[in-house]
Amino acid sequence: MINSLLKEAKINKSVDLQGLTNVIQECGLNDVLLMPCRSEDQLNSLLNENLPKGFRGLLISPYIPKMDVNYLIKSKDEIKDLENKLIDYFYPLKGKQTPKVVGVTGTNGKTSVSWIVAEICRLNGKSALYAGTPGVFVDGRKMSEQVLTTTPSYMSLRKLLFKYGEDVDLVAIEVSSHALDQNRLSELKLDVGGWTNFTQDHLDYHESMTNYFEAKKKIFKIVRNELVYVPEDSSELLAKLKNDGAIKAKTIGTYEDLIIPEVFKSGFPKNNLELALALYCQSFGDLENKKLTELTLPPGRFQIINQFEKVFIVDYAHTPDALESVIKQVRESYPDKKVMTVFGCGGNRDSSKRPMMGEVAIEMSDKVVVTSDNPRNEKPMDIIRDITGNLDPINFEIEVDREKAITLANSLTDSSWVVLIAGKGHEAYQEIEGRRYDFDDVQVIKGLS
Repeated sequence: MINSLLKEAKINKSVDLQGLTNVIQECGLNDVLLMPCRSEDQLNSLLNENLPKGFRGLLISPYIPKMDVNYLIKSKDEIKDLENKLIDYFYPLKGKQTPKVVGVTGTNGKTSVSWIVAEICRLNGKSALYAGTPGVFVDGRKMSEQVLTTTPSYMSLRKLLFKYGEDVDLVAIEVSSHALDQNRLSELKLDVGGWTNFTQDHLDYHESMTNYFEAKKKIFKIVRNELVYVPEDSSELLAKLKNDGAIKAKTIGTYEDLIIPEVFKSGFPKNNLELALALYCQSFGDLENKKLTELTLPPGRFQIINQFEKVFIVDYAHTPDALESVIKQVRESYPDKKVMTVFGCGGNRDSSKRPMMGEVAIEMSDKVVVTSDNPRNEKPMDIIRDITGNLDPINFEIEVDREKAITLANSLTDSSWVVLIAGKGHEAYQEIEGRRYDFDDVQVIKGLS
């Protein structure tokens, strides 16, 4: 196949093809680079900014590059047709062990449930790969590969399966509504599927809750048996899916002799564990090891940091429902303490949820500091005004700078408080006006004086 492509190509320098990518920022020296750009200007701009020096691969694009590289002209449709054939060529699965593939969708909890499934594997003597927003992990160890979107592309997953498929028993992934709507998983089928919950998010993309729900429902089409597990606590979702093959996950109490950490005994961690247990048991049968005392949550999900005899909690909650759930969990876990919540909302995303999050924070917290999240290309104060517009100013503080906001929250509290820092979780950056700056809530907390 490669030889026939090279015969058609314009070869300007020695060529050595060893891999495939459609993300120029990840392009290696010897990759076939697929770039179905919108214009010649876009192509050449991306090449000038990102193509590695000494590139000996093959560029496939609808346009002729100005750079002196090996290239092949193909239309966007032709590139789309070529992609899966090239994936099969470079990253074949034939002859390799194919692990179970578990996929989890839902507004909140996708990361946690996918992670917990992999953790249950680890504690039951099975090897598991997790790929999601915190990165790629094998048996709890972070690998070098990056995940640029919540759900890895089909190409990225095939690369992971080619590299790790013979060594793992299960692959756990998050399946976002965007990925389902865009058919990002292509030919990949899930052996087992889970759906955590359904609340408002991503209306900037889906435009309506109906569209959002229909996108999520596409998970049934990519699960081999068309059955999807849902937590018992998500009763409304179960009711909406009763004719679609949804199965209620068993509760913790039905697993005899199960020993789990305290954090998993109530609230959303309990619901996530119940769903993860159902996905594990559907994949491998009964739970062999009932002692799950070493079970962990993923980075940035209800991550507890003890500092200055005070409890800080970092969590990814960035929707009204998730923020409500995490504050409720803080209350349940620390019933004798007051709650300070620090949060903001992302720019260029669903703006209708901003005032809802403000109301949730004020209603459920003892004190609130409203700050920036990832403002992206919006003005941070415009986002904050959306959050606080209908709220009584006496109930909150505003500090645009997120680091200063965390410092302020620290100065306003003592050991009788829990400080919840919500919205960014594992993210180690802030995105402002098209640039990503190093920023990590956890490191800021550890650097407080």
